Amino acid sequence: MPHNLVFRGRLYPIPTFNRQRADHIRALFQFARGKKLGPTGAYWLCINVANTGDFDKVSKKSLNDRIAWVNKNQRALYLIGKKPGLTRSLWQEADKPFLFLAACIDFAGYVENGDDHISHIPPSVDGANSGVQHYSAALRDEKGGATVNLTYAEKPADVYQIVADRVNDAIASDTSDEAAAWREYGVSRKVVKRNVMTFAYSSEKFGFRQQLMEDLMKPLEDDVLEGIRETHPFGEDNGSKCASFMAGKVWEAVNDVVKKAAEGMRFIQKCAQLCAHEAKPLIWTSPIGLPVVHAYEDYNINRVRIFLYDKTIRPSEASQNSKVTPDGDVYNCIMLNLRTTPKGTLDKMKQRNAAAPNFIHSLDASHLMFSVLAGLDHGMEDFMLIHDSFGTQAADTQEFSYLIREQFVAMYEHFDVIQRLYNSAFSQLNDKSRMAMVDIPQRGNLNLREVLASDYAFA
Repeated sequence: MPHNLVFRGRLYPIPTFNRQRADHIRALFQFARGKKLGPTGAYWLCINVANTGDFDKVSKKSLNDRIAWVNKNQRALYLIGKKPGLTRSLWQEADKPFLFLAACIDFAGYVENGDDHISHIPPSVDGANSGVQHYSAALRDEKGGATVNLTYAEKPADVYQIVADRVNDAIASDTSDEAAAWREYGVSRKVVKRNVMTFAYSSEKFGFRQQLMEDLMKPLEDDVLEGIRETHPFGEDNGSKCASFMAGKVWEAVNDVVKKAAEGMRFIQKCAQLCAHEAKPLIWTSPIGLPVVHAYEDYNINRVRIFLYDKTIRPSEASQNSKVTPDGDVYNCIMLNLRTTPKGTLDKMKQRNAAAPNFIHSLDASHLMFSVLAGLDHGMEDFMLIHDSFGTQAADTQEFSYLIREQFVAMYEHFDVIQRLYNSAFSQLNDKSRMAMVDIPQRGNLNLREVLASDYAFA
């Protein structure tokens, strides 16, 4: 499949039909060449079944617990794989229904043929919050690293649950109406997950609030409109105040839980800000060797007035800005901002806000490429990859999972990415701006070699 390499180093498939889309599309992609499972492939096939189903949140449990879940439900899983149409009620409630179904079909083949079963699907091993992982490794943050499984533990750590627990502790003694509403509704990892996930990519309190409104408050409002609920659990304002309240609580909790990541993010933003003040892009070289030019130009904007046919409006409902044809068709006026020519200056706000996401993306892209190169060196030929999600043949997943961790450690042992960014920014700035440069965040005591022993850094 042809891919496009974007300026920060990430790879995106060019065709619309690709594996980086929703579950029902991703599940259609399998390797053209199959490979016998062998002893380790069967293990990872079973892990894949558990992960994609994620019933009872089994994907958050230990690998042994996931295997035990598959063994316990073997008969049902086999039946799903053999009779998908008759068992739809069983598999449609999975976390990723169609990927789960594909895994069950493969599992049924394994039950029938044992280790000789030829598998075509890739069990994926995913980074545990990739953004925080890269900040923690770069800054040797043992506290943040432990929350995203960069240290050895018998069970996987869950940074989203850790933040949710902090928030619940914070609102337990809060006497406000908003806190009471949240205590009654409950603050789960699901509530805070998107906030925490996007924090490492420069999402701030206002962004947190908007995410809560989109992901939680608006669906609850829709439930009321559809008669599923009598009232909105967060009040007559449809949760507006409670979303703002929770955004503040999550912001405080996540800044405390992954403090070093917050420091790293603000350091990167400051570098970009100083360069933008001098109308210069922020430039760095990613560990894989790609020069990254972080430059968002200002453009001249023209306001354009167009009319679009609106079949949902009757002529009697047309406004003064609408056009009604003799045939009774209604055309609504739409005002568009049309970007035309560059001004030759940089958008300072975008330069600041996009710097940290682009920097982290260049790091996870480098790690992905290093991992694939290592896989090729070890005879692997087939890969399905989505940024921080690594897939290969089930038979090769055991070895590949170790190579992924090995390359992660090697990348940060050989490249001081924060120091390199500092040096690059410093060399671009004039003397006055250099005086305003902030110090590099202080390093912690994370032993990167622990990643090699962590089963859950990428799982």
